[in-house]
Amino acid sequence: HPRAIAGLVAVVRARAVLGRGPATEAKSGPPQVLLPPQLEWVGQLRSAADVTGRPSRLKWLAQKIIGLNDADKRMAMPYGIAVDSKGRVIVADTRARVVHVFDATGKRYRVIRAPDSNPFASPIGVAVDAQDNIYVSDSERSRIFVFRPDGKYQREIGALSRNESIFK
Repeated sequence: HPRAIAGLVAVVRARAVLGRGPATEAKSGPPQVLLPPQLEWVGQLRSAADVTGRPSRLKWLAQKIIGLNDADKRMAMPYGIAVDSKGRVIVADTRARVVHVFDATGKRYRVIRAPDSNPFASPIGVAVDAQDNIYVSDSERSRIFVFRPDGKYQREIGALSRNESIFK
């Protein structure tokens, strides 16, 4: 159940397996789970710090003094997940009403938000196309938001007006 994994998204990578064999136990990282042979545990994501690393002591102190809060960089209720061609992990966060983009290779983190004039109500699913455009379905608004790979809003699919959709 998605609520059981709130705050924790296990990133699992499929690996090619010839033939069938018994399930194998994950060898690294919590939680200790039994995985089928075609899956391999490679890590977990909870917050921006999992890809960007911890800030230096000086940066941490400056953030505390200024009052910057990293709470918005943590997942509240991750639901949908996708991986683009660059290996970025893209997660729809239903409770926070944002989409998190984790780039472990580039050690970057980004939050994608819908425009202020037309915000997410309940982003639940996420997908990418061959050009790495990001598609976010909103279950409450009954529409799909489309973003460029850099996170810039492009358009909506299914919207007739602010409160009406062809998907309802």
